[in-house]
Amino acid sequence: MKHFKYIVTTIFLAFLAPYIQAQFGTMPPYTVQVEAISGINIPGLHSFAFAKSGDKWLFVGGRTNGLHGLNSSGGFPPEYKNDNIIVVDTSTWNYYTSDINQLPYSTADPLRSNNMQYVQSGKYLYIAGGYGYDSTALHFRTFPTLTAINIDSMIYAVMSGLPIASYIRQVSDTNLTVCGGEMAKLGNDYYLMFGHNFTGRYADPPIPIFTQVYSNAIKKFNIIDNDTTITLANFTYQIDTTNFHRRDLNTAPIVKPGGTFGIGAYGGVFRKDVNLPFTEPIRIDASSTTVNTS
Repeated sequence: MKHFKYIVTTIFLAFLAPYIQAQFGTMPPYTVQVEAISGINIPGLHSFAFAKSGDKWLFVGGRTNGLHGLNSSGGFPPEYKNDNIIVVDTSTWNYYTSDINQLPYSTADPLRSNNMQYVQSGKYLYIAGGYGYDSTALHFRTFPTLTAINIDSMIYAVMSGLPIASYIRQVSDTNLTVCGGEMAKLGNDYYLMFGHNFTGRYADPPIPIFTQVYSNAIKKFNIIDNDTTITLANFTYQIDTTNFHRRDLNTAPIVKPGGTFGIGAYGGVFRKDVNLPFTEPIRIDASSTTVNTS
């Protein structure tokens, strides 16, 4: 049945190809096939930070329930935060967990938040911001933290049932008080893009129990990390209160004409003039940022 579906899909796409090419130009020289993996049992999770090493996947933070509520003041119940660091071994599809509650609140709370920004760079997973419950202040907030996790050491510790605290380092900076944005690296520079600072319990208006401030920014900075101390330096900002007023979007690496690398930003919500998503992609590289309005 799987092969039959593939054959039917191939015929269907072949039939559509001339029309797609006429509409969008020359088709790329590759195809994409998605195949479901059955018979596995791993935890359900969304809005997490992620890194991989070989055939091991590392998951931090996120939610264990589904879509947040849209019409209540309890859209992110604390009992459904992800209280574990999870490792999935894709060679066997076994998974391993380590309870974050072994860590102090100040370290653990940002790690069980959701919609944080993250990037894998060398041996570290860097996680910035995120929205979640502050166990000390007893309210929901966006965290101003950058966490560095040693990926291979953390994977080994989780799979071996060892303590994890020594593989986590954390610093705070108000520039990082962002959730729902994206993070990427170009050359030696890190980019914290878009997102917002959300404080309080999620609810639809008119219940005034939260504050929300969009960053309207692309923040470029450096992480200076000597494996012991983390220093954040050289922050610069691009501000656009119209086109950068977005969150909950997708970004991906792009290769521009001439072979230079950049970042493509797609979608996001919400436009200031109407309660709709953005349809204008943004191209970001080391020298320029372009909003495609055509």
